[in-house]
Amino acid sequence: MLWASYARGRTGGVARRATTSPAPAPTLGDVLKRRTWKLLLTVHIASSAGWLGVAYVYLVFALTGTPVGRLDVVAWIPVGSVALVSGLLLGLGTRWGLVRYWWVLAKLVLNCAALVVPVLTRRAGEVLDPAIASVVVLTTATVLSTYKPFGRVRRRARSAAAAPSRSGG
Repeated sequence: MLWASYARGRTGGVARRATTSPAPAPTLGDVLKRRTWKLLLTVHIASSAGWLGVAYVYLVFALTGTPVGRLDVVAWIPVGSVALVSGLLLGLGTRWGLVRYWWVLAKLVLNCAALVVPVLTRRAGEVLDPAIASVVVLTTATVLSTYKPFGRVRRRARSAAAAPSRSGG
């Protein structure tokens, strides 16, 4: 008897009416299996941590005057590209989306800048400024992904003039 009352729940045995809201469009996450998503998440976290590590090595080299050589080609671009691409795939395949939340959008912009700007601004003997900027930007991206601030991006409400007419005339 106790189980029957628990199974009925608060509705007293009356079935609730299903809502008629349209089903959301399938995302990449709907297509990916859970194991694939976990693998992609692991790749993203590992490559992001590696990218931050390369940024700190870049900064230490710049502060000590050690020649950087081709660190950008050997480590910076490949690790940063893997982090960026895996982040894009995760954004497309999860509820966070690419432009649904401010922190995801900010992180996307910061990561694109962190990948390109140090490589383009590095001149012979002058690597301190890009190294400092890279550490600050990638640390900021890490903080954003940890605390997830700012909430959702608001969508503009469609005006009455822009809304399609249903009158058929």
